[in-house]
Amino acid sequence: MKNTNEMDLKYKNQHQVYSFQVDFRKQMRPSSMVRIFQEAATNHAEQLGVGYEALMAEGIFWVLSKIEVNIIEPIFWEDVYTIETWPVVFEGLLFRRDFIFKKNDRIICEGSSGWLLVNEEKRRPVRPSNLKVDFPCITNEGVNKYFQQKIEVEHDKIEEIINVGYSDIDMNQHANNTRYFDWLLQCIPQKTLQAKQIKSITIEYLKEAEWGDTLDVKMDELESNSSSTINVEAINRANGKTCFRGRCILE
Repeated sequence: MKNTNEMDLKYKNQHQVYSFQVDFRKQMRPSSMVRIFQEAATNHAEQLGVGYEALMAEGIFWVLSKIEVNIIEPIFWEDVYTIETWPVVFEGLLFRRDFIFKKNDRIICEGSSGWLLVNEEKRRPVRPSNLKVDFPCITNEGVNKYFQQKIEVEHDKIEEIINVGYSDIDMNQHANNTRYFDWLLQCIPQKTLQAKQIKSITIEYLKEAEWGDTLDVKMDELESNSSSTINVEAINRANGKTCFRGRCILE
């Protein structure tokens, strides 16, 4: 394993917002932000010696379990911004990696992600302490102290149906985890999206969605003063198991 110093533990890269990354307001979509973050996280993991090939040599791989994105200011078409990401700490089986987006040296978006190390053969999470791999991290510098509480949906009525198709699938023939952000926003009423700004999105990944799956989505919509909170739960129609839960806060 390569030696690292404090500078190596932070990854930075500059980008510009392109037209295909924005929504009807010319603001960068949350799914586009997460794609940029995950590309940065992948590149950084490779630099630190804990990327795909290094871990597969040990029979393990990374799986995204949870991610929270907080949008402080919108990022607009043609804006130039910097993504920064760094590994934080292991919380039990969960490995924290945080990130920020900056524009003109201001933090305009921040978030936390939680990753599991999964055994390739058994398809089960493994404890990092059982591995002969060094996972460097910055333990005293996290965006959030803890993840938000578990998302719960009380209503049983199906509000949306998602058919997993070609445009959703990655090279492993599972739904790309950034598509879950688009699916969540697809469930929100048009009038709510047009009247309010997205401030926060959280996704909890529970089961993989595959090409051809049909997901039945239950939804709660909670109003508080000028804020709307949308909670969703997507259930695979074929086996009745929850695929993901999501929360979006708009103001």
